[in-house]
Amino acid sequence: MIAPLPVELLTFILKELPGQDPSSLKTVLSFLSANSVARAAALDNALWRNLHEGRYRHNDAQAEDERRARLQGDWRLMFIERYKLDQVALQLVDHIRTHPTDRDAPANRIATELSGAGIWDALEYEMQVPIPRAFRDPEVDDMDEEPAPYALPRRFWATATLGALARREAVETWCRLLTRTGDATGFEDMLRGLSAFTDVAPSRVTQQLEELTAQCRERLLDEGLVIDHGRPGYDLLRLVLAVRSFLHDEGFDVGTGREFYHPFNQFPHYFLGAGRRHTIPMSITYTFCAICRRIGIQAAATNTPRKVLCHITSPGPESGDILLDVCSADPPVVFSSTDLPVMLREAGLPVNFPADAVTPASLRTLLARVINNIFASMAGLADLNLYNLPPTYTPFRAEYAVTMTFAAVNAGQIHLVPKVADDCPLDTQIVLLNGLMPQIPSEDQRRRFVADLESGVTGHSKYEILKEPRRRPEGMRGHAFVGAAFTFSTRSQPEHEVNYMVVIGWATDRHGDLRYSILTNHGFQHAYDFWQHAEPLTRPMLLSLRKHMVQFDRFFEDVYSPRQDGVGGRLIPTVELQQQYPDDLEAGIRWSEDQLSAAKAKEKDSCN
Repeated sequence: MIAPLPVELLTFILKELPGQDPSSLKTVLSFLSANSVARAAALDNALWRNLHEGRYRHNDAQAEDERRARLQGDWRLMFIERYKLDQVALQLVDHIRTHPTDRDAPANRIATELSGAGIWDALEYEMQVPIPRAFRDPEVDDMDEEPAPYALPRRFWATATLGALARREAVETWCRLLTRTGDATGFEDMLRGLSAFTDVAPSRVTQQLEELTAQCRERLLDEGLVIDHGRPGYDLLRLVLAVRSFLHDEGFDVGTGREFYHPFNQFPHYFLGAGRRHTIPMSITYTFCAICRRIGIQAAATNTPRKVLCHITSPGPESGDILLDVCSADPPVVFSSTDLPVMLREAGLPVNFPADAVTPASLRTLLARVINNIFASMAGLADLNLYNLPPTYTPFRAEYAVTMTFAAVNAGQIHLVPKVADDCPLDTQIVLLNGLMPQIPSEDQRRRFVADLESGVTGHSKYEILKEPRRRPEGMRGHAFVGAAFTFSTRSQPEHEVNYMVVIGWATDRHGDLRYSILTNHGFQHAYDFWQHAEPLTRPMLLSLRKHMVQFDRFFEDVYSPRQDGVGGRLIPTVELQQQYPDDLEAGIRWSEDQLSAAKAKEKDSCN
């Protein structure tokens, strides 16, 4: 008989489990129900701290401090409490998925009762549940992992919820910051909020900046520079020039042509990414200020005409403040005085220029400048294909971001209801009603805002959820059904390019003609007739559908694929579409049977 392992050794083994891996929790739970020795090992407080810190990387600091004090530092109880919150959040998100006509109430609960940071990790885990194998790429994906039920729509609604919470935080942050003068922290938070409009967590931008700062700090130390201004040998001018050189060596430069007018040049997660650092002066200055703040230098953007510069505050009277063009190699201006006319003269600017041409600009001014930059980039989007944008980086998100920033700047007297992107279906409740509307000071203005919002929502989208199921008439046999996929081409597109469309609904107009609602590479469209034939649903086509159709995961949960060549294959609609068009599943089954019969007959004829 083998003697049982001592509790100390079991505890040591369990502590080696990766805290961020969901399977680690399952292992620990199995130990709790095994025997008294295993249970004692699995109750170790340090073990549960590892699980907690591994799973929960996003935290509401105030809530965590309160929880730790109330539960007396018991990490197991803290984990259990957070995990229960996760389940509440995921149940609400699942209600949103399965109840298309009742989404506002659970969305409001998520926004008002649950902390965005507190449920962020649960949503990120939900966004990674294994998808059906038919939609995986054998070259990069694990084909053996068991798919999760309803994985595609679960991912979509988790992303939609997470994105809406991030955008609400951005709006509230903008409104809070707009009364402050320019400073590096506010400037950083302000632009960071733009990335939320592409479903990027604010923490991701912070992580990018932290990683870049760590590289910069290492280089500064290697060059023998003193970073702490309280130590002998500290040289502010030499230090800021070294930071500027670091950015240039990392590839940050002013873009030209299409690079300069890229619609996401103001979105930090984008221009901080490798290979996308040819951007605009505002973004390079943003990165410079963020790094400076992290190494103890007070740097802030100016509102200098034609190009944003950086004002650097001297930590002491022994040297003057500095004005630096971060984007060029031009020598800096070291001011001899804080007198405005002297500063303007030393900067080579007209003496009638405003103070923020050489001193930190207000955040309101900088945000207005951001709006103008995005408007300018959108005006140049004559051919969106030139930008090769991934699906979630659409011009509709840029338009949404710019209308929202404009609304935040003018929250006291909103004349423009932000244009919510079609692929942000929870934002009307979470971002506009829960986030922006409370910032409007007047009750009368809030009522007008709601009225404008209600009148505008239906006009913005070509997709509307039916309040009653739409039954399929007998005369529709042989017509397209929800889940049918087609290809089509336009006269203007290159021959090698293929456009896809998928039927997501239909209606009969007042003349009795069928009008289809279709999802395409370019969003929602309407069509009356199909000259195109249904395409075999091969794996490459399925991968392309998910890649190019932003809301594909919202409307389709799986595929019926009876043959490897894709013949007879059809998409399985989600509950949202099944509830609206309850007869189309059966219509799809009949169509598949017809396609398979025709294929078999053709193969038989070819053999004869």
